[in-house]
Amino acid sequence: MQRQKTKIPQHKYAINASMLGDDTALPWTNLGLWHTPHVTYPEACQNLAISLAEALALKSDDAVLDLGCGWGASLNLWQEQYAVRQISAVELQTGCLSYLKTQDCLNTVKFYQGSFLNLKALSLNLKHDVILCIDALYHHSLPQFLNSISVNAHKKTRLGFHYLTVTAQWEKLSFVQRKKYQYLLALADIQINALYSQTQLCQVLKNAGWHHTNIKILTEPVFGGFSSYIQHREHENHAIYGIDGLKIKLTAKLCHQLFKAGIVGYVQVVSHRLP
Repeated sequence: MQRQKTKIPQHKYAINASMLGDDTALPWTNLGLWHTPHVTYPEACQNLAISLAEALALKSDDAVLDLGCGWGASLNLWQEQYAVRQISAVELQTGCLSYLKTQDCLNTVKFYQGSFLNLKALSLNLKHDVILCIDALYHHSLPQFLNSISVNAHKKTRLGFHYLTVTAQWEKLSFVQRKKYQYLLALADIQINALYSQTQLCQVLKNAGWHHTNIKILTEPVFGGFSSYIQHREHENHAIYGIDGLKIKLTAKLCHQLFKAGIVGYVQVVSHRLP
């Protein structure tokens, strides 16, 4: 099964789940939420998803739209732990979706191939109670995303996603220091000048018709936790090699630098449409 999956082309944000420590049929591929240093990679990834689901008050009768579903671990979680019966999933990678469609446990999920920045082109034809995007949105424009999902939201839809915010510490940096972090983040395809403070983030959501926004700061257990985990795996001589390994190591290094510098926060965002 793993050999079959390695043949599937990956987009530039995809990471090697097996190299990170998840060899299951439906592996996780996010930074994880590391409440303690003694959890496995799949457990940490599931923690991140559960934290968002709990904040959204996810229920079994919700119609859920999962954007950027990856290898389907979150879809399986919604079904098994929350007994969600109506799930739509959007994923950019065609090979990934082909694989997911062969999984019997996901045979009730409606899959759509394409970008979550252009949902209007996918003809989902359904308004959803919950729209969520786990650890994938911060590479993209938030206003563009909010415009995209508007066609699939009704008057009481709950929205949840992870994003990055700039802190007050960013304003204190010198010109040279700012250029350094702009360059490092650009390598990860993140434009720091396009990020917002928490106040600005709430305003962007409000302008798009989303209210009662709750922002939870997860910088230490996400950035700090992921970087510590990768460092620990290297010390234990787990194989992290090749292009995939380099991507993982650079991601961990960037997480460590951002956490220590305190200039960028990793946040969980939940917002609501008003009836």
